[in-house]
Amino acid sequence: MEKILKLNMCFRRFKLGLKRLVLIDFYSNFLFNFLYMLAQPAIVLYMMTAVDPVWYKITLLINTGGVLVGGWFMKKQRLIWLRHHFTYLCLFDALLMVCINLFLGHLANARFVAIALNEALFTYYVKQIIDDMYNNAFRKSTITLLSAKSNSYLAAGTLTGVGLSVFVTFDIDTALFISSAAIVIDSLVSILLRQRMGNLIKGYNK
Repeated sequence: MEKILKLNMCFRRFKLGLKRLVLIDFYSNFLFNFLYMLAQPAIVLYMMTAVDPVWYKITLLINTGGVLVGGWFMKKQRLIWLRHHFTYLCLFDALLMVCINLFLGHLANARFVAIALNEALFTYYVKQIIDDMYNNAFRKSTITLLSAKSNSYLAAGTLTGVGLSVFVTFDIDTALFISSAAIVIDSLVSILLRQRMGNLIKGYNK
């Protein structure tokens, strides 16, 4: 009887810990999309007037090719390797995006290509590991519900950010700074969630 009570307590703590982490993820989704979409109209308007159509099409090819190749060659061994190196992968992804905004912010063609390469080489895999984290922590039906709620927080952030951008305008440098800040915050929260959720699952399985 005592053993059953301990197991129930452990399970309740596990569920409570997961709930807190999910809420943090939802709030960070809102904050990221709010900041990102607050700055995005200024960035898009600037870039679309400066980018060459040919280079823009090349970036679309790179993006699509990255998803295609990444999906084809994703195997269990690679997934395990990515899990172990998630922190470095996430930090490198964020650092590259900040550098791209900092050094290529006024070079539309180079910026589009650099972002496409970064998304194909790093961002795609960061997203896969985050999805994998949820798949290991929740059941399929729960994942569907969490995904719907996560999308609603993202949509709320987008709505708030774009709505505010109607009344507030930024120059391109300020917009790039806000976008970079959003990426850094999102990456740090992703690293925190991955570590905390991994520790929670390990503690529960002991």
